[in-house]
Amino acid sequence: LDDMQVLLRDHGNLAHALLLVEQSLDQAIRNDDPALERVARINLTALRVLLTRRRASLPLPDWALDVVYSPDGKQFAVAGKDKTVRLYETATGNAIGKPLAHAHPVSSMQFRRDGNMIVTASADLDADAGAVRLWSSATGQPLGPPVVEGKPCRWAAFTPRGELVLVVVDDKAQLFDTGKRAPLGPPLKHPGRALTAALSPDGTTALTAGDDGTARLWQVPSGKPLGAPLRHDAAQPSTNHRTFVVTAAFSPDGRTIATGSQVEDVKEKRFVAGDARL
Repeated sequence: LDDMQVLLRDHGNLAHALLLVEQSLDQAIRNDDPALERVARINLTALRVLLTRRRASLPLPDWALDVVYSPDGKQFAVAGKDKTVRLYETATGNAIGKPLAHAHPVSSMQFRRDGNMIVTASADLDADAGAVRLWSSATGQPLGPPVVEGKPCRWAAFTPRGELVLVVVDDKAQLFDTGKRAPLGPPLKHPGRALTAALSPDGTTALTAGDDGTARLWQVPSGKPLGAPLRHDAAQPSTNHRTFVVTAAFSPDGRTIATGSQVEDVKEKRFVAGDARL
């Protein structure tokens, strides 16, 4: 069996090799044959490296802070600490045009659903500065003045129709009208600092996550709170540890929420734990 898999792999018939290995593994499990199961699993491990390959290596001058694909998957964008967003062809890894230059490190970005526009959020926490801008994905040029300017902007995303953006700015979440460059409704008053946010697929619900150890749901565009907070910390948090909910996402059908947290040791000022929850 082992020699057969090597022969098939070396002659390029990877699909046939995978089928035979899967059949042998299934037979080993059904017959309670540890020796055959071990051989099959070793072959699977050997074949796995052939299933994926690195298409391109894209050196950057500084940290990459976010990576997103365009809706059609033909290009992707990399946001960086070097204050740029760089566009690349998915098929080749070749750069598209010049980098989109910002005044601050770019922490978040998203393509609009039609792929024609990109929203970027930049933040310099030390300088207490940042901005949210709209860009043409075709030309790489900014589209009008910033939507938000002057305060650190951690995160930004379009609503499904693209006429609004939800922004985490100055540690608060706020909807903005992209045409008027103006706030829409009241801020989503997450206690403490809002660290990130997410929008439901239908755009009717926003989710904020913050340094109070919770994620919270809000009605869009009214900003009305929905339900009880989703807690990562205990109802009475420990004085020795502090929980930060740092990432959150809706499932594609909007019915499930995933959140992730980091736990800081208050005395030692370092992260010591974390978890993800549904």
